This record gives sequence, C-alpha cells and structure tokens, in this order.
Amino acid sequence: MGWYAEGRLSPHVSHVLPLAEAEAALDLLATRQAVGKVVVRM
Repeated sequence: MGWYAEGRLSPHVSHVLPLAEAEAALDLLATRQAVGKVVVRM
C-alpha cells in the first residue's frame, strides 16, 4: 500500500463490471481476455 500511496505502483485495470456480471468477469479471466485486473464493483 505504501508504494501505491507514493505513486510507485499503478495497477492496470482492464475491466470494471457490476456484481450482477461477476460470471462474465470470471469468464474474462478464465479465457485470458483481460489484460490487467478485472474489478467487480459492489
């Protein structure tokens, strides 16, 4: 968290999906279609 706070770490977010699309988020990861992180928003 320190590196993130200092700006030394910036994760690449590929997709942001609502909780209702959690299955689609898992499919993106399983099929390696996501380049970066997949965020499921509550």
